[in-house]
Amino acid sequence: MSGILYVVATPIGNLKDISQRLRETLEAVAVILAEDTRVTLRLLNHLGIKKRLFSYTDHASEQQEDKIISELESGVSFALVTDAGTPGISDPGHLLVERVLAAGLGVIPVSGPSAVATLVSVFGKPHTAHHFWGFFPTKTKKQKELVASIDLLSGIHVFFESPFRILKTLEKYFLDKEHYHLVIGREMTKLYETFYRGTPQAVYEQLKAGVVKGEFCVGVMAQGSRPKA
Repeated sequence: MSGILYVVATPIGNLKDISQRLRETLEAVAVILAEDTRVTLRLLNHLGIKKRLFSYTDHASEQQEDKIISELESGVSFALVTDAGTPGISDPGHLLVERVLAAGLGVIPVSGPSAVATLVSVFGKPHTAHHFWGFFPTKTKKQKELVASIDLLSGIHVFFESPFRILKTLEKYFLDKEHYHLVIGREMTKLYETFYRGTPQAVYEQLKAGVVKGEFCVGVMAQGSRPKA
């Protein structure tokens, strides 16, 4: 009987979000594939679990993936985890999932915390859709395309941004957008969790007055009448 690849979501910061199913899955598999083995080792030590632990990122070689698939075919089950949140959502995982499925082997998700869903759930504005863009692009052309999409597609637009770029990104693309409503979550679920809400200008001032470090998840919605071109 073939093994299973379990795609396992881990806490985005608060270890109290560990589910019983997460614990049971990591205890049951033979091997854990981690984005950063040092981070995952801390999680396993917290749970009192000892397993074979190997690094897996989107830069993994085909030979490494071939070996994983071979072991799955021989009956060995794996858990794929990232440093935080759900594998395959702006984190390593989708390439391996694609190959495992193509080999006719089983893939089972073990759901859990998601920074995107966490932010959307407390956005505080009516919406019927949300769009996730991953990390804010580094190329100007892609940046402009993302910002243009906020007016073209209704709903909440969510992206990640680093503490080193968040203020510059707001300055460059958002401060003149008075018809935008922003909600930015910093260090969500962690000790210094903070939410910034309001117009881009208001949120920018809040950020500048506080501590600009940690992990940022940004939600943007175009609302009301749009400015004339």
